[in-house]
Amino acid sequence: MPIYPIGELKGIGSPYAVKNYTQINTAFGNLEDLRLLVKEAHKRNIAVILDWVANHTAWDNPWIQQQPTWYARSASGAIISPPGTNWTDVAELDYTNAAMRKEMIKVMSYWVLEANIDGFRCDHADGVPTDFWKQAIDALRAIPNRKLIMFAEGSNKAHLDVGFDLIFGWDFYTKVKDILNNNKPASDLLAFNPIDYANVPEGKHIVRWITNHDDGAWDDSPVNIFKSQKGAMAAFAVTSLIGGVPLIYNGQEIGYTGKIGSL
Repeated sequence: MPIYPIGELKGIGSPYAVKNYTQINTAFGNLEDLRLLVKEAHKRNIAVILDWVANHTAWDNPWIQQQPTWYARSASGAIISPPGTNWTDVAELDYTNAAMRKEMIKVMSYWVLEANIDGFRCDHADGVPTDFWKQAIDALRAIPNRKLIMFAEGSNKAHLDVGFDLIFGWDFYTKVKDILNNNKPASDLLAFNPIDYANVPEGKHIVRWITNHDDGAWDDSPVNIFKSQKGAMAAFAVTSLIGGVPLIYNGQEIGYTGKIGSL
């Protein structure tokens, strides 16, 4: 999840309320620590991607004071939280503003240039215009001598057309739950798999899982969702091997039964 300082104004402790895009939460260390982590990961052929929150910022992000026109507003002129959500701890950015777009790309590039990270998992990608993502990804991929991984946290296949490598597979996860909880036939997965991959460009993929930071926070652990350790392992095996890119989330490796996730 995001490594940046967490906003305190109207805050609830969520790391998705980013107080500063180019700083590191001191609880995790500093820039030199991140550089060392990336260096050691690369020695082991492991890529490091950062969670990126482009849709909104914390209310005490300096952009609000310095560039208030970068934010979406109500009819009365007040900066708003993301419409249709209960995310009162964050302020919605306005993607009709060209200057804000340029700065967002600049701060994303900062981490590639300064910490040598390998890409981004872009939070709530569906909330940000796809034309911005194309603009940003084109700019990031133009950085010399980098092979970046761009992962959209969303299920919109249009993201693959504008440069993302990966999207989330919520529909597949629902199918797996139906089989193990609602007595649906396992053969449903074989029928659904080619449907799920329809219109996915060559070389692009859908990320599949049996838990993630949202589901683990609001629903339950795989052991409880799939009724047992054996059920969770069966769900993980089929999800990992039928196709796509498997995601392993914290706690799975020990069969943890508690909830783990973001606020």
